[in-house]
Amino acid sequence: MLGSDLPQLDEVIEKEWIIADGYGGFLLLPSDGKLKRKYHGAWICSLSPPFKRHVIVSGVQIRIYDKIIASPIDGEGILPIYCTVNIDSISFLYKYEENPLRVKYYFDKGINVVVDYRGSEEIEIFPLFAMRHIYEVNNEKSISEIEVNELGNSLSIKRKGRVFQLSSNGELRAQFDKIGPIRFRLDEERGEDHVDFQLSPCLIKIRSEKALISIKSDIYEVKKLQLQKPSYNLPNLDLLYRAADQLIVRGAYGKRSIIAGYPWFTVWTRDSFIAMPGLLIVRGRFKDARGVLLSILKYERDGVLPEFIDEINEKPIYTSVDSTLWLAHALKYYLAYTNDTDFLEKLFPKLKAIVDRHLTSINEYGLLEHGPWTWMDVKIDDNLLIDRSRMAVEVEALWISLLDLYVKTCKALSKSLNNDEVTNTLGRAERSFEDLFWCEEKGWFYDHIGEVKDSVMRPNQVIALAMDCLEISPEKAKLALTNIWKELATSFGLRSLSPREGGYIGRYRGDIRSRDLAYHNGTVWPWLSGFLSKVSVRYGLNSRVVFNSIILPLLLYLPKAPSPGCLNEIFDGDPPHRPDGCLLQAWSVGEVIRSSIEDYMGKRGEFTEIWLA
Repeated sequence: MLGSDLPQLDEVIEKEWIIADGYGGFLLLPSDGKLKRKYHGAWICSLSPPFKRHVIVSGVQIRIYDKIIASPIDGEGILPIYCTVNIDSISFLYKYEENPLRVKYYFDKGINVVVDYRGSEEIEIFPLFAMRHIYEVNNEKSISEIEVNELGNSLSIKRKGRVFQLSSNGELRAQFDKIGPIRFRLDEERGEDHVDFQLSPCLIKIRSEKALISIKSDIYEVKKLQLQKPSYNLPNLDLLYRAADQLIVRGAYGKRSIIAGYPWFTVWTRDSFIAMPGLLIVRGRFKDARGVLLSILKYERDGVLPEFIDEINEKPIYTSVDSTLWLAHALKYYLAYTNDTDFLEKLFPKLKAIVDRHLTSINEYGLLEHGPWTWMDVKIDDNLLIDRSRMAVEVEALWISLLDLYVKTCKALSKSLNNDEVTNTLGRAERSFEDLFWCEEKGWFYDHIGEVKDSVMRPNQVIALAMDCLEISPEKAKLALTNIWKELATSFGLRSLSPREGGYIGRYRGDIRSRDLAYHNGTVWPWLSGFLSKVSVRYGLNSRVVFNSIILPLLLYLPKAPSPGCLNEIFDGDPPHRPDGCLLQAWSVGEVIRSSIEDYMGKRGEFTEIWLA
């Protein structure tokens, strides 16, 4: 029974704690304080918020009488007794010869480290710096690029023009110690680069008092996140709000962005538009929603929005066929809660350019002819694993939604449609959709129509059914939903492929190639639970039953997650549905919040009937 199979994962999941700094940077350390990924560190700083994220400081090594007591390097020192976590700090408690030793990392303008040891011995602290991008590792030669200069009782630590300032209340002595090789076990298991070298730029000595080490940059001053508390009494919803607030980040000139997922994703258009209703709009954060829309729309080129912004060079990458279309989904939600036609007027030229561009690619049905790059876009060695070219079910539904929004926008703003092309196209597309995509033999909708009609059972039809403007026969929608619940639904999301289909892979494991093969061939995606919830309630299922089956398990799972309190990217298709992928994923968080408030609590925007119908 769905909703009753919450896995007992405490013994098999290594806990990793994420604390965001509000600019795209973050602290990420396991509960034992050991570095196991290249992404682990006490401060991953965004050098060009929210991009170019670099591991600056990994942690501190502590010695007493030249004996390593505590260390972030796996295999060194003793393990902490326990760790405690707050919104802006993580602390590790060790025990050395009956004396407690506490190491606390916390954000305040930069990253600060407090080492508290009340024994009689002098302690020696060696900060460890990586000063490299999160996707990379250092070698013995590249670590020598770091420059260390002594400035009184502080240090200037510089690499490729970026300077960080280290200061301490202890006795500080500059030195240049290469530390390594350091092996990142989890990266090694995934077949990634996993051997690193780091630098200890100084030795700090202290006795019988707390040592304070402060590391700052001139890029930005970290401020404590302002958390929004939910006004609804649902299990662990406060944890999910906290996770949401860590995904909304500031950038240059006050712009707002949504991080698609920590630790390795950056700003993705599709993810932002899907996550916005839950992360921002249903929570009343309309100013932030406007900021996110504007920050993405500034990249519009010839009627197309980027799939993502490259993390390293900050260039927009235009490779997706559906990312641009998701604008209608996000913008309709914003308008449903605000009816902000002044903002819509500001966006109208971009919206018109997008519609005009896509009108050049329609077929005789009024639907889009498109390439293979939908959200199921994995390829190996330049070979597509899933080719959904020509007409994918959710792409066509998103296209119809965009046309619907455009017609309503022209009416609301008293804009001329110039000719009947848009309305005629919308009418043809609406009339064609059900006839083209309904598979009578299977009792669900074709996943895509290419050279043949593909009736494989995938979850993309749920996205199509969730588009409010799409008129579907209730009998057909209910039959499709019955099969989707039977074939794809788990307590933690929808499988990307039914276990009854050939090519199903129930475990997301192994190296990059093995994981890519499983990514859209059985792996469970939590964000799709929100869409299934919305559609199921619309077509008559009891909202409490739906909530208890596919949303409540995700809320109850939060304390048990790999990063407690966070909702990750994916789960295994097979029980016990082990979590994997990004530790904190925006559209996972957003859709669970939206579904909890809208589908279960029944709280919707005042103008929903105008913009979503």
